[in-house]
Amino acid sequence: MASNTAWVLSTALQGLSQPGGTGGKDFLPAARFAGAKPGYIFKVDEHGLGYYLDKAQAGERAGEDGGAREGGGTGEERAAPRPLDADELLRQAEEEANIDQIQVLDAKSLRRLVAGLDKKYKENMALRFKHVEQPDKFLDSEVDLDEHIKSLMQVAGSPELYPVLLDGPAIPTLLSLLSHENTDIAADTVELLAEMTGADAVEEFGEEARGLVEALVEANAPELLVQRLLGFKEADSDEEARAVHNCLAVVENMVEIQPELGAVFVEKTKLLTWLLRRLKRREFDTNKQYASEILAILMQGSVSNQAKLGSENGIDLLLTCVAQYKSKDPAPGEEEEYMQNCFDVLCACLMQPDHKAAFVKAEGVELMHLMLQSRRQCRYGALKCLDFATTRYALPAEKLVDLGGLKQLFGLFMGKAKVKGPAGEHDVDSEVEERCVSLVASLMAQLPATGRGAARRERLLAKFVEAEFEKTDRLMELLFRYQTRVRAEERRLMAAVAEAEEDEQVDEEELLLARLDAGLFTLQQCCVVFGNLWATGDVGLRRRLLGALHQKGQTLAPVREVLLECYNSIGTEGGAEEAARARAHVRGLLEALGAELEEEGGDEAGAAGAADVQRQGGGADMDVEEPSKDKRSATAQGTTSGQPGEAARRDTELMPPPGGNKPLAKADKGKREEHPREQDKDRSDRDKERDRDRERRESSRRQRETELDDRDRKVSSSGRDRDRDRDRDGTREKEGARERDRDRERDRDRDRGSRREERERR
Repeated sequence: MASNTAWVLSTALQGLSQPGGTGGKDFLPAARFAGAKPGYIFKVDEHGLGYYLDKAQAGERAGEDGGAREGGGTGEERAAPRPLDADELLRQAEEEANIDQIQVLDAKSLRRLVAGLDKKYKENMALRFKHVEQPDKFLDSEVDLDEHIKSLMQVAGSPELYPVLLDGPAIPTLLSLLSHENTDIAADTVELLAEMTGADAVEEFGEEARGLVEALVEANAPELLVQRLLGFKEADSDEEARAVHNCLAVVENMVEIQPELGAVFVEKTKLLTWLLRRLKRREFDTNKQYASEILAILMQGSVSNQAKLGSENGIDLLLTCVAQYKSKDPAPGEEEEYMQNCFDVLCACLMQPDHKAAFVKAEGVELMHLMLQSRRQCRYGALKCLDFATTRYALPAEKLVDLGGLKQLFGLFMGKAKVKGPAGEHDVDSEVEERCVSLVASLMAQLPATGRGAARRERLLAKFVEAEFEKTDRLMELLFRYQTRVRAEERRLMAAVAEAEEDEQVDEEELLLARLDAGLFTLQQCCVVFGNLWATGDVGLRRRLLGALHQKGQTLAPVREVLLECYNSIGTEGGAEEAARARAHVRGLLEALGAELEEEGGDEAGAAGAADVQRQGGGADMDVEEPSKDKRSATAQGTTSGQPGEAARRDTELMPPPGGNKPLAKADKGKREEHPREQDKDRSDRDKERDRDRERRESSRRQRETELDDRDRKVSSSGRDRDRDRDRDGTREKEGARERDRDRERDRDRDRGSRREERERR
């Protein structure tokens, strides 16, 4: 039946599209009125519905032509057609569109339209059942039904009439039309639903729009809508492709009005499967971009939807979608937005530990590293994905360091490499530097200070020493910048609170959100990196950090206050174990900076974390008296900068001497002079320790090479991305050369230190 209907419609369109609009035929079949045609009358006659030749008008035209020929008039003598002005053209267009018949929609006329729609739908279904094999018998009823559906488009401009619409049988009838065999009728129904749930209805008539969506959900609209979506074939015609776009628009509008419907669409329908399958297509079009946008909307803030996507191998599919952009930039506009949507979906899913493991298993870290090297537009999304992947998860951080990603990361951190982000109003440069600070802080927290992975942390910390501490200076520049922003916002908030009336309550969450918008989180991450650098116990680093603080008239106290607030704000997002580990890490940094914190009962993780930080060289040998303000558990407030004074003297006392972390007393010097044999023994112990360190580094280097070889064999056997094999080989060779250069440099530094100690002893 549907094929016969399509044949009739195509025949009508062919007749209407002939040159001159007529072609001299007595009858032109048409499924609907397509406007006035000179010499024809639209009616139902012996041949069915269509345009019939008006013989009387044709005779008059023939007489006029004959008289013109008898008169011998030429083209110049005959009067030229009068040019029509804008008003005349508008009048003719209104007449052809029957605009005089359009009435203002009110409750009474809406009820009449709904009743007419229900009647036409029942008549059409009765004729379809009666004349199953004769489509021409029910063609007229389908034309009338389609016209009634289009007449309801007026109600989308009057959302205040939605309650009247819900009182009648309109919603059940419209949802029944979604499964109509005539795809044109189903497509028009979807378009009507998209218009009725559009953004215009939400802005001014929120209650009416929510009532409409609730009625649709009660009538199982999500299941019926997705079932209709699966039935459309985009490749067949542009009309069905537009119908698919309207289906996605209805989903977006319903989720925007009622956000909890996102889980309903994912759990009770096959929408997620369709979206993922739609993203697999290689050719790009508007619907592919819209599918990625709908997927991003469904994944935002919904743990159940994220888990469902991971169960359908969505992480691997999304990596495949973005992999094509590591060697080319997307076209401006929709394709650029499509790429950013894919990255947004990845980042939303990477908040779950299981998805982070799947990300690493699918070689997502390697792909993001290649994107950072490519200097394409995808670097923005790659940096964002790495930031999410390394948060509270160690394996991506270790892989990034092993791949040599610190070079690209610190190039972005220093602002030397420009990143092109998505078009919009937000500041891309500021967002990139915030991502870099967050990623460096995550690396500091995840890379172990002792054990097999200690070499990775040493490589990270060495970045802040090289090139005359330029990266340390950059860190302090960012710290002071965000500190200034946050303090300015705090002063504004304090003034607003002071001006507020006594009976007016102050929302603490709004105050915190305002400070976060000003850059509080990035300031906390800068202080975390600062604390990790201080905890190393390196004399040059501590002198550089203190010098930068003293130049601004500050001491370690503001850094401790920010870290204390960060310590008190650590929640249980990643689980109780991860929260305890994070608190232990920040607690160790506070103790390394000289703060005295109250002991937490049974906090074994805190003690272990503090000991781990102290093993880096920072806090084991410090005896610092800190004012009582650092013992409070409330959120720390910003401090005003001033002259260092006594606080600066206390900070200076935390500096270890050049020869080690622990200050040497004067009595110790005389004791060393009296016992030269003990000095020789200490020197021999240091030499042995240096040899053992060299052997451990060499063993670690060999182990890394073995791991890289194993990974290379697995990648080559799977046949995935041969270009990545060549990049990894070059990276491995460069990494080995850099590691050997660093070993030689450490040996030379230690030899120079031994010779300097020998000269001082003599």
